Amino acid sequence: MYGPVNNIDGINHRLNDKDKISIIGINFDVMSIPGHTLDHIGFYSANANNPILFCGDTLFAGGCGKIFEGTYEQMFHALKKITKLPTNTNIYCGHEYTLSNLKFALEADDTNKELIEEFKKVENKINSNIPSLPTTLDKELKVNPFLRCDNINIQNKIIEKFKVSNNELEVFTALRKWKDNF
Repeated sequence: MYGPVNNIDGINHRLNDKDKISIIGINFDVMSIPGHTLDHIGFYSANANNPILFCGDTLFAGGCGKIFEGTYEQMFHALKKITKLPTNTNIYCGHEYTLSNLKFALEADDTNKELIEEFKKVENKINSNIPSLPTTLDKELKVNPFLRCDNINIQNKIIEKFKVSNNELEVFTALRKWKDNF
């Protein structure tokens, strides 16, 4: 079993950032993306026509993972690292939380027309027992508030609600804490 360098029993192939592996003929680069946990990793395949990222609980469609062992700063930087991938990257996250994440996203970014439309699409899919995943980086850059902490509308909402500065990390931290209690 492949996994991060930690003390989990059963991992017999321990992986670090920038390691390379091949599974069923697909080559992956290992990405260190801590925040949810201290040693969280993702698997990225750079196929130009169909790049894919398996990111576990770091990035979700419309959201991001809770901070369990890591720090808000680690999660913020892990998400920034993911945003540097090609925008056509298909993202496979660890759970189907899309609809609830988009409900929260609408609270943080209620004038975002693309987000409003995405919520309707996902709601229809879920109501028809169709999964919303995978998502794409392009879509997430347009609708996911955790990837848009530099957006003036989101900043203004968070600054007004939580009295933080317009520093992206502070906005992200307040946003993630708000989601924890949503």
